[in-house]
Amino acid sequence: MDDLAVLLERDQGKFGKLSGHVARNNPHHAAFDGSQPALIVFQGTHRYISPAWYDPDKPAVPTWNFAVVHCSGRPKAFDDDARSAALLETLVGHFESYENAQWDLSRLPENYLKGLRQGIVPFEMEIESIEGKFKLGQERSERDRTGVLEGLAAAKPERSLLEFTLEHYERIKL
Repeated sequence: MDDLAVLLERDQGKFGKLSGHVARNNPHHAAFDGSQPALIVFQGTHRYISPAWYDPDKPAVPTWNFAVVHCSGRPKAFDDDARSAALLETLVGHFESYENAQWDLSRLPENYLKGLRQGIVPFEMEIESIEGKFKLGQERSERDRTGVLEGLAAAKPERSLLEFTLEHYERIKL
């Protein structure tokens, strides 16, 4: 499936409720009838870990450290224009707050917004189970954990979205 912008409402249901939308042309929405099981994965940071960062006196192999959360439930689409508009307002407001950009949907004409809403399938999914895994070498010795921290600090940084976008634009000569 695609990457989705979803919001967590912690006070809904046993584990919370996720709300979001997919494009109407995304075939996955056909299963959003409230009975089909689904999994939404929140992939956190991840990185290759070199055995060179561990205690040199003990054998070790490379590994991959990561943080991930899996939320399972049964997404249910809704087809109420007022609810769709409210969901979009909430999504935009939430994510705009991270960027401190202060943009909102009121800048767009209503007929344009209505067309956008017709192009999405909004859904809600009460979280039935939630699993998180943080494989960060926490079980390793203090010496190895220190080595991992030093190795990560000295390692070549991952490419940011900015760097990736700049390189892509340069390749296609926009």
